[in-house]
Amino acid sequence: MYITAIPDVARTFHANFTRGAEYTSSNSNTFSISPPSENLLRVAISDSSWFLNKLTLADVSQENGDTVNLGDNTIHTGRVIDGRFHKRVNMEGAPYALEETDTCAAISYEQMSLIANSGSGDDEHFTKVMSDLFSKTVSLDMIRIGFNGEFCAYPTQPDVYKRGQDVNRGWHAIAKEFNQGSQVLTDKIALDSVVMRFSTKERGSGFGLRQETMHYFWHNGSLYHASASNGERHFQPNA
Repeated sequence: MYITAIPDVARTFHANFTRGAEYTSSNSNTFSISPPSENLLRVAISDSSWFLNKLTLADVSQENGDTVNLGDNTIHTGRVIDGRFHKRVNMEGAPYALEETDTCAAISYEQMSLIANSGSGDDEHFTKVMSDLFSKTVSLDMIRIGFNGEFCAYPTQPDVYKRGQDVNRGWHAIAKEFNQGSQVLTDKIALDSVVMRFSTKERGSGFGLRQETMHYFWHNGSLYHASASNGERHFQPNA
């Protein structure tokens, strides 16, 4: 049995992260971070994903209620013959219900030591790696549950529902219920009746390296394949 010492950079990271935090009790490891740190954490989570950065994250004061959406994407610019152009701002509401949810990305001191000893090994390198890890973990789960969430279960089963289907209701589940699912596409979509599959392989080594790319696709009921190797392309139907 051996004990891994806490890396100094980990102590510094924890001290900076919990600066201004309020502990629930003197002998507790549970704490709430300060409002400035919370804002920085929200920004880091949002900026860690280009997709999440396009979404609106709204603060609410109640666990259940209705959100107020002011305005829409219709045009608000124009002119009239008499007077000034006028258009009222659209206001809509959507019901919401919050569920208590935990996100945990645990890391051991041994793993921290490996991170601290990789790269430059200074505080800045360690802080960047840890911040990126936690921000991406949270943001990717938000997106994963948003697309795949179907229901809210107690407890959740991450080994069974690997895409977070049981964590909460996602965007698709909500869209299916809104306005009788009018925004959900149910018809099959085909692009010129073509379905394509790509595969690439290399043969030989060194200067004799040969790369071949195969394209398989269906078109009008027939299976075709196209191959490209060293700049040459071949196209023919399968036998």
